[in-house]
Amino acid sequence: MGLFSRAYRVLRREIYRAVPEAACQACGACCVSPHVTLVEFCYLMQEVLDRPPDFRVWFLTRVMLPHPQAVDSLLCRFQLPDGRCSSYYRRPLACRLHGQAAMEEVGLSSETSCPISTDRSAGLSLETVYRLLDSLSNLNQRFYLHYLQPYWLSGLNIECWLTILYRDWPQAYFTSLKSLLARQFGPNLLRLAPLYRQRIRLAEKLSVIETFQQELRQGRTANLFHILKKIREDFPETGAYYYYEAEMYRRYLSELLGLGLDLKRSSRQGLF
Repeated sequence: MGLFSRAYRVLRREIYRAVPEAACQACGACCVSPHVTLVEFCYLMQEVLDRPPDFRVWFLTRVMLPHPQAVDSLLCRFQLPDGRCSSYYRRPLACRLHGQAAMEEVGLSSETSCPISTDRSAGLSLETVYRLLDSLSNLNQRFYLHYLQPYWLSGLNIECWLTILYRDWPQAYFTSLKSLLARQFGPNLLRLAPLYRQRIRLAEKLSVIETFQQELRQGRTANLFHILKKIREDFPETGAYYYYEAEMYRRYLSELLGLGLDLKRSSRQGLF
């Protein structure tokens, strides 16, 4: 189990077990490529490595299409042709929280209900949801210093993680991620790179994020809201990562500009 063996136990016993089981009928309506954290991605990929070689080929060679019911989301490559999940008992927190009414208070109204199940007897409080999210974040920070900054690294979907794993990136935080994954799995996972054929515009989205950060540091406000909109809406195949940080920036920019504050001075003072 490598570096993450103890983290996997925490994940199962203290985080996943705290979420009530949903009355799932395996219809597949909610099965988009989910957002997963570093530890969750490794937990899922261990399942792939533990399965026969033909499963690994099937898993990595698939080219995932847009989800027919979920706007701006790809289908999940863990989903079997009959709608069931091939890794149901390892599914990430994002999947387990689907259908919880508290998610509407978090701001994810699209995640509040199942189109088939009418079972609403079990639910989590908003306080519990935030506690679980904080626990998951803290668990990841033990292994990766960049987990909080850039913040969007905490919300990558599966396709983004696989793209980072199997493509070459100049950014130091991606290089260190690949090194960490190599230590966890050895060569067994990396040698599967030729099988992965999905193409997503992660590099292009990253370039836009870096442009936003540069404009922000220079105090140039004219295009910041436009850039945030582009980051959040123009790259659906990468998932909605960066959504929360973008929303944080949007609110903060609105407040600063509404108060007439100097954005460049605020940046120098460490407010961003």
